[in-house]
Amino acid sequence: MKDLRFALRQLLKHPGFTAVAVLTLALGIGANTAIFSVLHAVVLRPFSYPDSERIMFVTVRNRAEAQSISSFSFPDLRDYRQRLDVFEQFGGALDASLVVTGSAEPSRVKGCHLSAVLFDLLRTPPLLGRTLTDADDLRGAERVVVLNHAAWQRFFSGAPDVVGRKLELDGRAHTVVGVMPPQFKFWDAQVYLPLIHGVAAEIENTRAATVGIWGVGRLKAGVTLEAANAALETIGRTLEASYPDSNANAYARAQPLAETVSAQIRPTLMLLFGAVGFVLLIACVNVTNLLLARGATRSREIAVRSALGASRGRIFRQLLLETVPMALLGGALGVAFAVGGLQAILRVIPANLIPAEANLQLSLPVLLFTGGVSLAAALLAGVLPALQASRLALNDGLKEGARGTGDVRSGRMRGSLIVAEVTLALTLLVGAGLLLRDLSRLIKIDPGFQVEGLLVARLDLPEVRYGDIGRAEVFVRDVVERTRQLPGVQLAATARTAPFGSGTINLPMIVAGVSYQRSEDMHNVAYNPITADALGTLGARLVQGRLFTERDRQGSERVVILNEVAAKKFFPDGDALGQRVAPGIPSNLAEGGNIPEELVDPPWATVVGIVSDMRQFGYLAAPQREVFVPYEQSFTLAGIRNQLALLVRTAGPPENLVSSLREELRLIDPNIPSDSIQTMSSVVSSSLRPQRFVALLLGIFAGVATVLAAIGIYSVVAWSVAQR
Repeated sequence: MKDLRFALRQLLKHPGFTAVAVLTLALGIGANTAIFSVLHAVVLRPFSYPDSERIMFVTVRNRAEAQSISSFSFPDLRDYRQRLDVFEQFGGALDASLVVTGSAEPSRVKGCHLSAVLFDLLRTPPLLGRTLTDADDLRGAERVVVLNHAAWQRFFSGAPDVVGRKLELDGRAHTVVGVMPPQFKFWDAQVYLPLIHGVAAEIENTRAATVGIWGVGRLKAGVTLEAANAALETIGRTLEASYPDSNANAYARAQPLAETVSAQIRPTLMLLFGAVGFVLLIACVNVTNLLLARGATRSREIAVRSALGASRGRIFRQLLLETVPMALLGGALGVAFAVGGLQAILRVIPANLIPAEANLQLSLPVLLFTGGVSLAAALLAGVLPALQASRLALNDGLKEGARGTGDVRSGRMRGSLIVAEVTLALTLLVGAGLLLRDLSRLIKIDPGFQVEGLLVARLDLPEVRYGDIGRAEVFVRDVVERTRQLPGVQLAATARTAPFGSGTINLPMIVAGVSYQRSEDMHNVAYNPITADALGTLGARLVQGRLFTERDRQGSERVVILNEVAAKKFFPDGDALGQRVAPGIPSNLAEGGNIPEELVDPPWATVVGIVSDMRQFGYLAAPQREVFVPYEQSFTLAGIRNQLALLVRTAGPPENLVSSLREELRLIDPNIPSDSIQTMSSVVSSSLRPQRFVALLLGIFAGVATVLAAIGIYSVVAWSVAQR
């Protein structure tokens, strides 16, 4: 305690020195605390469920394609559930985009169709009512829904008598049977429905139809991940032997759910954590340099203490201890900086990078980390100056000129440290510059269509109203025609999916004259039903042939258009025009797979055009093979025609037409949400938000590091000049 009191007196005796050192450490510690709080909440502990490390995410892989990852078909999931004995619970979860209807203003809500057993797996009891049961997950059972806490507040204002009341989703009344507590945010969904209602009846028994069902399981106590994957591999081979056409080379693989949800942002956070580590090192080097400079002025004091009997160890301990209160003060101030920094990060970080369950705050583990970093900073910053001062020769310290000059060795050491911190700062600056260069290159990539002057509106047609194909076709014709008549509109059309979007449907495509003996002989394409002017509205470049016209409709010759990558894959000799193709499956490969009749031996269509490749999933993903078909000639399976992207080419700024387009859509059908209208420029810009986020933070940290390095150089030089 005596040494600590002396250390505090020394700091108070030199307030300017202390303030610079504390502020320098606070910047480094605060940056580390802010990034670690995100890392802890997103990567290390993203879930609050009991024993969450045993919760696994299970996907389907293909031995013939190492990078292939797909979802389960409904019958395959059922077989895995029945055969698995390494999981306490195992079930499926399926994304759902639903529309709350029956109120004055329809609204979109994110849902999840899931196996009832997953509520037991997550071990979170409901706040009100009950969760789903196996009886709910049967075809023909009463439609029920479990709400998360936010949906309860949003749609029922937190009414305590909500259980038993009705919520209309996609035009169907659902009985509310339960409400989950606030911390329950599984699958980032607001409403939870039985899995069976997310699977169309016509493909319920189709093994070849992977409809987006992902497996989730809780390992039994004592079962390792390796043992679980071995069991999944065994079941996969059994199903492959029983269903060779649909399950060839297919097997399931598990990995911790925590790793899955943080996979996209983990590399980013590790990069940023390394960057703030550099910032802390620079801060410590700064303080080390300041302590070395100050140590040179204390040579007489140290020599006198040594002459009075103080050992080198005692002097070393005393000098090292002086950095502890300085680092702790820096840590306390760093926490304040981290609070502001964390709020700033939350404002700029893309929402899709953060798991819904992540609780970003300065929790106890984060504060313990801050304390540890503060003590480590004290050790890093103080050990070299303390060691240097404790080795001072007694005679040199007692000389008259010792105070102002310092020794040559100390000066060289300070010079080396300055070189080190400048090197670290330049490393961060170069890294930030490289990221900005890569971002600039991404922006310059040709997306394959005209981004400017384009509006995109997402339309989800409720199956209960538009399950009849004729009604859906009438709606599409009506919405396209009325949109064209709006002032400022040049072209309007619909597509199943727009570029830089999601929700593509992948189907195998066969070529006339080719013999298909194995399922792996076929190749998938993104199946995109479009109306006549869709490609023209997008501004896609016609490479060969022609685009669709109004004559390409039901009853006329079947036609398709391929993108370049599909044309090269299926017709490598370059003679795609005039060839006959068919999205679907030949009958010899459909036996035993319960394939929907519409997909088996489908009618041939003639390739009439080839268009430029468009970036379906953003700049980072290579263009996917894509086939465009006239909307009225497309398959009538549930979900194919009922999800649309309305494309609008405008004469002026597209944002000026948003309100008029929204009003027109309400007039056409007030039960279809019109809240998802965006300019394509904003869609493209949003796709680059993760890259901008990393470049921004790395640039900020590089700037902080540069400022710290400059302050360090100035402080040491100024201190030395003043002492001389």
